[in-house]
Formats: sequence, structure tokens, C-alpha cells
Amino acid sequence: MNTETLGVHESTIHVEGSSPSDSRDFKFKYRVVDIETRNLVNGIANVPVASTLNKANSSKNIDAHNYLKVVDSQDKADRGNNYLPSGMTWTWKDRNGNNPDPGTTLDNSGKYTRTATAIFPGTNANNITDANSTTRTTFAPAEIKRQVILAVTPTAPIVEGKENGSVTITPPTRPNSTNKQDIDKITITYIPTGKTTPETVTVTKSGNNWTVNGKTPDKVSVTPEGVVTISDAEVADKTEVTAKVSKNVDNTPLESPVARGTANGPLAAEVTNPAPVPEKAPVTPVTVVTPNKPGSSITVDGPVNGLTVDEEGKLKGKPEVNDWKPKEEERTVEIPVKVTKGGETVTVKVPVPILRDTDGDGIPDKEDSDDDNDGIPDEEEIKNGTDPKVANGLTGTVTGKTVPE
Repeated sequence: MNTETLGVHESTIHVEGSSPSDSRDFKFKYRVVDIETRNLVNGIANVPVASTLNKANSSKNIDAHNYLKVVDSQDKADRGNNYLPSGMTWTWKDRNGNNPDPGTTLDNSGKYTRTATAIFPGTNANNITDANSTTRTTFAPAEIKRQVILAVTPTAPIVEGKENGSVTITPPTRPNSTNKQDIDKITITYIPTGKTTPETVTVTKSGNNWTVNGKTPDKVSVTPEGVVTISDAEVADKTEVTAKVSKNVDNTPLESPVARGTANGPLAAEVTNPAPVPEKAPVTPVTVVTPNKPGSSITVDGPVNGLTVDEEGKLKGKPEVNDWKPKEEERTVEIPVKVTKGGETVTVKVPVPILRDTDGDGIPDKEDSDDDNDGIPDEEEIKNGTDPKVANGLTGTVTGKTVPE
């Protein structure tokens, strides 16, 4: 049957009777189908690191059925489960198709050759029911085996922005191990300092040696283990860095997903200027200091005019000014704030405008018609030559009067 072509064929069977008149020729049709590989790219099946074959209780088992298809014509179209009897099983065998795979974990990038095997159920289930609900007998071998090249794609590297502004790219390790996956190329894209257009740098491996292509070691360097560092001076602050790794298998690069990170740059803190606050009243906490690196500590040496910034970068306190000038109604004070992360420390100043409120009624003097709340409008006091910020209300004196008898 191996010499038959796919598709429907017609044949004749001659039945010899006891006499020539009893002999007959019977014509019948039959269809030749086969099982071939599928879901391959350039003859290779791409699967991720940590995939498993025939491994008990594994959620990462690769189904051999995914790489086998039923064909019934020269166009090799996938006919799904047509022509297959019930009770089929699918498994992996070694590269020669002799022994079942014992339960392999594909823990490293590269090429693995195995045999995807379709096992037929035998004479107890050697028929199919076609689309017209007609039951037909199938004639099949015990199993059909097809060799599959499994190309294990590496996992993504780790891109990490360091506190000093540099960026490291660390190749992926094998599952549950500190050993590196087998890769031969690292592709990195970043924006250099002083530029706006991204550049791509490749780091390649030959034998056991890694080489950075097109960059001097003071800009981009690599360790014998393949860990790449982009220097702080080379990469622009607060810009994205992407990286992927790959392994060349049969002249086909197997690429990992793209990993992303950000160049932190040196420690800095953004100051958000608060709105003016009236004196003598507790301020509503509002964020005024935001470090650019998570986990930074925020401290102050002590309150300034009753105001401080807490460990979350929020303005707190009750504004106090004890030396207002006679006509002064607003004063801006500055709170020095220290931001620390690792060995870095920066100091920023938070400017806070304090509004004078002489009588403490919650209305700033700039808006209050009677600053000292003595009952005399400020305009009247100014006309009378008295200080509108000092309570000195008008008082009357009753004197005696002589009445003639």
C-alpha cells in the first residue's frame, strides 16, 4: 500500500465460481489516506523551554497529536480526525521511533529530535463512521510514526535598571537551575545619551567567548557568563531598554520573547509646589516630593515654621510665622528634604507660601475685611491711623454732667 497515491481509487476483484457462468468481476472503491507532520516552520516545531514529553502529571506536556495530521489528497490538507477510528492514542518515542520517551523535560534551548506516534486501537475498533453516517472498515497498521524536530525557544532575559543609571541584561537560566540556557546571541535596543533615535547592539557567542559588536567596553561590556552592562554614561536616563536572546538551530534563529526595562539614571526627586496655606490651621496632607527610584527614603532635619514633609513625601503640619512685618500678608518658606537610596542622596527644597491670618478665623488677611476682628474694618483703621492687624476697638467714656437746681 506504500506505493499507492493519496485519494480515491477504483479496483476490480475477480471471484472464480464452480463454472465460468458463476465467475464474476466486482468493482469497488477505496480511499488511501496517510498521517503526516503538521504545525512545523521550515520543518521545525517551535516549543518553549520547560515543555515536557510524556511526563506524568505535567501541565506542560506537548501533545504529539498537535504535530500529526490526516491527509487524503495531494494538496495535503489537514482532514482533522476524519478516517481515524475511535480509541486512537498519541505519544512520543525516541528519535528512531523504537522506545517511548521516558518523560523528558526540555530544559534548555536548542534542538531535540523525537518521533510523534499515532497508535491505532486494533481490531476492536477498526471502523469509522463517515459524514453520511455510514460505517466503513479501516485497514491500518498498529502505529504510524513521524520524526519531528523540536526547536526549544529560549525564555526572555532580564533587563534591570541599576541605581547608578546603568542597565544590565542577564541571560535566562534553565528551569529550577542556575545554569544558563544555551544561547548564542543577545540583541539589545536602547537610546544613547544625547540622542533621540534608538540603536541596536548585538552580543554574540563563539565557543565560550562573548563579544560586543560595535561598542567599546566603557559603553557596553559583557562578562564571560554573558551578562551585558550598558554604562550610565551610554544610555539615556529614563528611557526604555529592550533585549531578546536567540539560539541558531539549522540556520534558523530561535528567538525569545522581548524583555523590557528602564534606565533609571541618577537619583532625583520631583517637587510639586503646594498651593498657599493659611497660618494657624493644620494643612491637608498633599504629596510634594516624589523620588524617581522606588524604595527611596525621605527625611527632613526638622520642621520649618511648623511645616514638615513625612516619609511618604507629603506636606504636613501647622504653619506658624512669629515675625510678620507690619504690612506683610504672605511669606514663602522652604523646607529642605533629603532623599536617599542606597549610596545616593539628593536634597530638594519645597517652597510653601504661608498666608497671614491675624485673627485666625480661617480667612487670609488678603481676603479678610477685618484682619484683627476688632469690629473696625481695615479701611477705617487705615483712615484713622490705627493698625488693622492689632485689635484696638473704639471705646467710649461717660463723664458726669452738672445740673442746676
